[in-house]
Amino acid sequence: MKAYYSRIAGLFMMAALLCACEWKPAPIPTNSPLPATATLTFTSTPPPSATPTNVPTFTRKPSSTPGHRQTYVPANTLAVSPTPVPGWATYTNEYLGYSLNHPIGARIDVTGAGGMDMNEAIPPGFTYDEYFDYVMAILPESLCVSVGISGAAITISPPYAPIGSYVGPCPGMGIGDQYNITGADATWWIAGREYRDSQGMKLYLKDSGAFYGEIFFFSLQNGFRVVYNGMPHGEMSAEAYQTARSTVMEMLATLHWFKVPDLTKPGTTCAGKYTHLVPGERAFVTGAPTDPPNRVRAAPSLSAEIISQVYPQTIVNVVEGPICAGGLVFWKIEQPLIPGGSGWTAEGDGTAYWLEPYGH
Repeated sequence: MKAYYSRIAGLFMMAALLCACEWKPAPIPTNSPLPATATLTFTSTPPPSATPTNVPTFTRKPSSTPGHRQTYVPANTLAVSPTPVPGWATYTNEYLGYSLNHPIGARIDVTGAGGMDMNEAIPPGFTYDEYFDYVMAILPESLCVSVGISGAAITISPPYAPIGSYVGPCPGMGIGDQYNITGADATWWIAGREYRDSQGMKLYLKDSGAFYGEIFFFSLQNGFRVVYNGMPHGEMSAEAYQTARSTVMEMLATLHWFKVPDLTKPGTTCAGKYTHLVPGERAFVTGAPTDPPNRVRAAPSLSAEIISQVYPQTIVNVVEGPICAGGLVFWKIEQPLIPGGSGWTAEGDGTAYWLEPYGH
C-alpha cells in the first residue's frame, strides 16, 4: 500500500523497542549479574576528541518558494570533524551530510523511503502516482541508519518535515505486554553538545522483574533524531553492558555534520520533475564516445570559467545541486581528472539529459 500515516507511526514508535535491523536479543535471566534494581549511571563529559569549540548553530529559515517546508541552515560554520577513534571505522552518509566512528564489525542497517501520506501536497506537474514513484526513485536507501554492537544500538533519522515523513517508524519497533516500563532520563554528549532526554524508558520483565532493556530519544538542534536501544542479551554481565553503553556514547561523541543537507521537498527544486540525480550518488555522461564532452565549470553559470571536460560514458560522483542557471540544470561533480577534483557541469536543459544516474 502506498500510503502510511506517519503521525500514527510516530506514536507507535514511542511505545516500541525492537530496532529496524530486527535484532531480537534474549532477555536477561533472573540469575543474571544485571538485576532489576541495577542502576547504570554515567557522567557525560565532552570527550577530548570532540571539544565543543566551533559548534554549528542551526536556525529555522522560511523557504522562499511557496509550498516548501521549513529547512535548517547553519548560522555560522560547520563544526570541525572530531578526531577519529584509533582502530575504528567511519560511516559516512553523503546524502544527509554526516559521519561517525564505530568499532570494526559494528552492524549498519539502512532504510530508505517506504511510503507517502495520501494527503501529501503534490508539487505542480505531478499526479499522486507520478510523485510517489518519483520520491521512491529520487531518495536514497540511507535515510534511517542504525549502527549496533552487541547489547546496544543507535539509530539516526532525518527531520520529519519533509524527508523523514517518507520513512516508516525509524527505528521500526514493537513491544509486547510482558514488560513493566519505568521512566528514565539521560544526558549524553552528541554531535558536539550535550542533549538530555527526560522521557526515556527502562523495561523489566513482569514475571521475574529482571532488567530487559532501555531506550532514549534525543532531538538534535538541527532537527535530526537519535534513538538509543540498550538490549543486553542473556549472557551479558552488567559490566559488559556498561562497556557497550559507554562505547555507543563514544560513537555519538564522534557524530558530526560535514555539510548542511538539502532537506527541501523532493521535486520542488529548481529542476522540479526533470532531474534524475541526487547528491551522494554516481552519474555518467550520456552519449557515444564520439559525441562532444560535457564542459566542467568553476561555478554553476554559463559565464563561469571552463576548467575541464568530461567525456561520454565517464562516471562521476554527484556532490551538490541542483542549481538552475541560463536554462541549464547544474550539478557539482567529483572526478579525479578535473583540476582540483571537482567542478560544475550540466545535467541537461530540461528536455535532453547529458548526465544520467549510474547503475539505475
